[in-house]
Amino acid sequence: MKLRGLTVVVMIGLVLVEGQLGENALCAAEPPHQGVPVPRAPQTLPEIGSEILQSREMMASLIAAKKLTSVEDPAFRIASLAAKLPSLSSILPPEKISALKQLIQKVQRLTADLDNTGDSNNLSGTQANAKKLDEVLQLIAGLYPAGILPDKPAPASGAMTSSSPQSNKP
Repeated sequence: MKLRGLTVVVMIGLVLVEGQLGENALCAAEPPHQGVPVPRAPQTLPEIGSEILQSREMMASLIAAKKLTSVEDPAFRIASLAAKLPSLSSILPPEKISALKQLIQKVQRLTADLDNTGDSNNLSGTQANAKKLDEVLQLIAGLYPAGILPDKPAPASGAMTSSSPQSNKP
């Protein structure tokens, strides 16, 4: 008998949870508010490179301001963006693609390290991990022909809406 009661309670709970998820799904499906631009995810090597540089600058300013618990946001953004690089890097020879994938694994590890040192408010550890990340990002940039990845981030005036086809050619 208790098993049936427990089953009914579990089933009611599932119905409630499902109903709640359904409401959230409907909210998520609503169109964005009028007049609010929807940022477009970076889709080209120059766009991704620029976004990585912007995130790196943001991370550096957070470290300088000693807001270490917030360092994880730009760090994870960098890791997420770097993970997109191999699929867009057909211009690279196979040995450089292999090196790129290994470097991206280092970016992932350093991101976790930055999260840990930031959360523990370890300034010197966070600075050291940020420096290591910078070095790995420089190695990644060095895999590409000159001019493919930007040297500076694009102006932060909003989402990129277009890219020049010439900027993707070696």
